[in-house]
Amino acid sequence: VRAHVAAGRPVVGLRTASHAFDPRGEDSGKGASWPQFDAEVLGGNYRGHHGAGPKTRISIAGGAEGHPVLAGVSTTDWASVASLYRTSPLRPGTQALLLGRVEGRPEEPVAWVRTLGEGGSRVFYTSLGHAEDFRSPEFRRLLLNGILWAMALPVPPAAGAPAPPKPATASSDPDNTAPTAYHDAWRAMAVPGTWDERSSGELA
Repeated sequence: VRAHVAAGRPVVGLRTASHAFDPRGEDSGKGASWPQFDAEVLGGNYRGHHGAGPKTRISIAGGAEGHPVLAGVSTTDWASVASLYRTSPLRPGTQALLLGRVEGRPEEPVAWVRTLGEGGSRVFYTSLGHAEDFRSPEFRRLLLNGILWAMALPVPPAAGAPAPPKPATASSDPDNTAPTAYHDAWRAMAVPGTWDERSSGELA
């Protein structure tokens, strides 16, 4: 992981990734240990979580409107059953995108991005990720956007938004010098039905 980050490669973290390398109690001393991973890489400040039970209401953080990771993500009526992580304050240079709130408690960042200085890794993290969150189309769209943003790939526009400029094609760029969007690079692939026979099925 250290080499991956040092090479400037993208990092995407969900939920318990914030303390995945900070084993405690009976797990202390087992496996890899990097207690500062949350602060140094993710830009967070995990300090435990509120109790399970009350739903976490999601809202857009001030100044985050228009960020590509939020394209097509609506927080209207969005609530998560996941216990709210206590993550504030975030590290300097980290941009909060979404906030979570449970009644009677301060708001906490639940999704954010940052770019690491030396290697230039793009980092996307969300403290959401309870099994029930994956049923939410808003959460799934957030994940898609976050992964694409971290990989420096185009994020699909929100419904009704103007489409981004179409990338160069073979006819307009015969020397293949212009970058091509990831979705134009997809092509049909033959997939074997079993290990012993081929299928005529295709993935588009």
